[in-house]
Amino acid sequence: PWIEVVHDTSPDGPPSFVYRGCLGDDCDLFTLDDDPSTPVPRSARADRVAFGTYTITALPDPRWTVTNIICAGRAQLDVPGQRATIEIDEPTDNVSCRFTVETQRITVRVNDLADSGADHHFTSCRGSEGCGVFFIDDDAGADATVPDHIASGPIPAGTYTISLEPDPGRELVSIVCTAGTVDLPALRATVTIAPSQHPVCTFTTRPR
Repeated sequence: PWIEVVHDTSPDGPPSFVYRGCLGDDCDLFTLDDDPSTPVPRSARADRVAFGTYTITALPDPRWTVTNIICAGRAQLDVPGQRATIEIDEPTDNVSCRFTVETQRITVRVNDLADSGADHHFTSCRGSEGCGVFFIDDDAGADATVPDHIASGPIPAGTYTISLEPDPGRELVSIVCTAGTVDLPALRATVTIAPSQHPVCTFTTRPR
């Protein structure tokens, strides 16, 4: 009999993920990566495995969450625990399990009603863990050095604040977010991201 583990990242990307495979208390670690440009394989297979109970666990990564496990063969699945438990007690007990992991991310967009091309200065913070700054404009691509939106990439679940820095020549008309709360006078959105969520916030501005 054999056991195979297939790793599926959504969206596809380069991060490598560590798995632990155990037969009782005898465990080994292995690494998988759903990116063909890296030498790390996407799947791993163990042939001629001994009879017994095996557990395959995706080790936690705060930026990614296991959202689905599908096994062909006899297995008990624990998606919250990121684990599959496999029983091998017959020579034909071949099992293949696919682990799907998804990331959390925030996308911030600007809708400049005047299409002025003015740069919008933002600050994004996650509690006391620090802040970052970024710039967005809305000029239909006329200035390729400043994008019309920013996607955070893989981030841990948690609460984030996104603030538009004041500009005496512009006013904020609205903030619309697919998740979270909005404080328009403070020019700020507060977004709490659950595992595998992808909220989008759009800040609409116009000249004063």
